[in-house]
Order: sequence, then structure tokens, then C-alpha cells
Amino acid sequence: MILIESNSKIQTRNNNIDINHENFFPKFDLDGITFKTIISGDKTGNDYSIIEILFPEGDIEKEIPLHIQSQEIVIVCVVHGDFEIVYGKQNIRGTEGTVLKLEKDIPRSFKKKNNSYGKLLVTYLPAGFENFFREIASCNIEDLKKNEIEDPILIQLLEKNYGAKVLFE
Repeated sequence: MILIESNSKIQTRNNNIDINHENFFPKFDLDGITFKTIISGDKTGNDYSIIEILFPEGDIEKEIPLHIQSQEIVIVCVVHGDFEIVYGKQNIRGTEGTVLKLEKDIPRSFKKKNNSYGKLLVTYLPAGFENFFREIASCNIEDLKKNEIEDPILIQLLEKNYGAKVLFE
């Protein structure tokens, strides 16, 4: 039996688990945007994974740059905020409740459009890409835009390990 208590702990028969502890939902900050793993592929037989992406309040210029993912379909739900989403040749306004299914090999980017915080819930089918955030955070890259193509570790992780590529304009 599992019971979720109001103090954000899961109570099992033998112990309490703090669901706010970073080992329960690992989170990584990349260039001021927080990526938090909600469900990792190891919990779903690698069928899917879910991450939460948090854009800070007050910074209108935060964005996930134009990129391609070639190994997974991505489902994006705008939970909070106003976003400009580029998908292929389309510019889509993403507001609370917008849900998009993004196919493989089509360029996409996400830019928060106002001063309030933004939150996206992203599902990867199949799982695996959620590990990218842990690996890239371990490289201690402070600002992805400044390091762009000059950082061979970033390029190697994206292209070889994850089938993704940042498209530099």
C-alpha cells in the first residue's frame, strides 16, 4: 500500500520517501532552465520517459535552441506559460493546455514569451533521452549558447549517444 501524504512524502509499510528529494526526481540546470526527470526509462521498460522543463520567471529570452531528435517521438504539454514553438516550418503559439506530438527528424525549439515562469511536461517515446540532461550537466557547461560548436563533448553526446543535433543558425 502506498499513501501520499500532504507533506510530499510517500509512506510505505516500512519507510517514508521524500518525493522532493533530488534523488527521487533528479533535476539539472542547463543555462538557467531546469530539467527534472519525473519518470525514467528504467521504470517503464524503456517504453517512455517523462521530464518537466521549468523556465525561470522574469527572463523572457530563455529558450531551448533549434534541434533535431532522430531516435524518439516527443509529446510536449504546455503546463504553464506562453511559448513560441518552432516545429519544422511552423511557428506555433503554445499556451496552457497545448499538447503537441513532435515526430522524429523535424527541427524544433521552445522559447518562453513573457515574464512569468514556464513549465513544459515532455514525454519521450521510447525512453533514453532523459539521460542526456544528467550527462550534459556533468560536463559543467555553463552556457550552451557560448560553447556551441566549439565544445566537442557536447557535440559527441548529442550526435552519437542520443541521435540529436543542435542546429546552429
